[in-house]
Amino acid sequence: MQPKSRPSADSGNAKSHDDCPPPASRTRMRASAASLSLVRGAVPAELTRLDRWVAWDGRLTSKQKVSKAPLSPIAGQAGRCNDPSTWASFEDAAAFAQADSRVGGVAFAIGMSDYWALDLDHVIDLKTGEVCAEARAFLAIIRPTYVERSPSGDGLHVIFKGKRPSVLRSTLAKNAFGHGRHLEVFGGNSARFLTMTGLVWSEEQGITEADEGTVQAIADAFEAVSQPRPVDRTTRPVATEPEEVVRVERALQGIPADDYQTWIQVGMALRDEFGESLGRNLWDTWSSRSEKFDSRASDKHWRSFGAREGGTTIASVFWLADQHDSGWRAAFPGRPYRPPTSVSSVRPSPPPSADSNGPMQASVSSVSAPQAPSPEFRPLQPLPSELLDVPPFDLALLPEAFRPWVEDIANRIQCPMDFPAVAAMVAYSSLVGRRVGVRPKQRDDWLVVPNLWGGPVGRPGVMKTPGIQEPMSFLRRIEAKASEHYERASKEHQAQLIVAKAQEKHVHSSVGKALKSGEDAMEIARKAIANATEPPVRRRYVTNDATVEKLGELL
Repeated sequence: MQPKSRPSADSGNAKSHDDCPPPASRTRMRASAASLSLVRGAVPAELTRLDRWVAWDGRLTSKQKVSKAPLSPIAGQAGRCNDPSTWASFEDAAAFAQADSRVGGVAFAIGMSDYWALDLDHVIDLKTGEVCAEARAFLAIIRPTYVERSPSGDGLHVIFKGKRPSVLRSTLAKNAFGHGRHLEVFGGNSARFLTMTGLVWSEEQGITEADEGTVQAIADAFEAVSQPRPVDRTTRPVATEPEEVVRVERALQGIPADDYQTWIQVGMALRDEFGESLGRNLWDTWSSRSEKFDSRASDKHWRSFGAREGGTTIASVFWLADQHDSGWRAAFPGRPYRPPTSVSSVRPSPPPSADSNGPMQASVSSVSAPQAPSPEFRPLQPLPSELLDVPPFDLALLPEAFRPWVEDIANRIQCPMDFPAVAAMVAYSSLVGRRVGVRPKQRDDWLVVPNLWGGPVGRPGVMKTPGIQEPMSFLRRIEAKASEHYERASKEHQAQLIVAKAQEKHVHSSVGKALKSGEDAMEIARKAIANATEPPVRRRYVTNDATVEKLGELL
């Protein structure tokens, strides 16, 4: 792929982006008629005719970097990468960009589309306009397609047609072309916008599909900058035996990949056992069975696994397989069970000293599993789900006056008599309140006021709620009357406070006169205090979602 000569704007006195000073010297990047015309004329029509365009914010952030936050041409507010209602046609986005002083240019919503792109960041020297050698070598081996310079002037955007290849799971390869020069993949499940300038860099004017060589070159660029975890070959080599791989693949077949904690645990175990390449392949193959699989999240967590020493081992995978498919081991007779362990670090001890004749021993700094041979654990079995038979409720357990009432409720609602019976007894205890107490000792003043608690248990659809609500209907009526009484009493108390406030001035005056005349001022004060009113207290019969403290106050 050969670079094209620098583009320039021929209309009027407008300048191309190449003629502008570097962004660091600007206060903002501002879209102009010339720059938008350049985009309109250079960007392939197959993109400009799609309604997937927004504007981007050209103002500088507090860190003196261009914001590039998407702005919707529809409402002038923030655009969203995953919301097509904030996108517009190219012409609408261009008109909005020219009219709004915040806008630095237009961008294409490339996420979840039939296009994907590469961003070669900081690969152009702004002083000379030359592309660095590493990026030139990369561009020379990929298939020619539409390439343009980024708004900053020091990057390149390479656009391809089609869906983003599934093998390109990672999105960012830092320092792929040298220090500070990165490679990023846009498109696919990644909901991103691609800023467009129309500053064509290559001779190819159309957008082409990436061939196998292009995809492989991108994958090689990511592989070159990956940092696999160093493996201590003196302790235990990474497993690569075909038999062990087949064994792990069979174990993974029975483990569901939907649970997050299980997903993380399996990934850590595979990284520990098989290393960077084979471990990642096994993890992604297993993870992709779940509808929740996200390649970006997979990349992020896999890198974090590589930073850990020791930890979860492959025995955790076998243990999980036992919980979901106890028969998977039948295909591998004679293989001992290794319980999951957590090894912090295992390292070889230093060579023996000159005066030591004993063999070199391995030192273990921290091993959570015992060193003795592990017993053969049987696979865990689920608890029995069968419930014991519940005897039918005996009406004789209820007070005689309650029996026809409870029986009538159960017949009308067609529910077990247990539900209305329990609710009736608990509701009645609320009415009794503290009027009845229990003295556990005959010759003692120890008094206990019992609180009756009840909780019906039943499967869904057996009419628990109606069976509970009906016996408590009278209690709700009493609760409503108590609430009305409390409201009237509260208003009366407010009126009394107004009168008491006015009387307080009179009392102070009367006390002062009594002190001067030698009369009994204390008697006047006592009468005033005796006439003071206390605020009413609401009687509660029903409460919902009360805190422990408030429930103690109510009881």
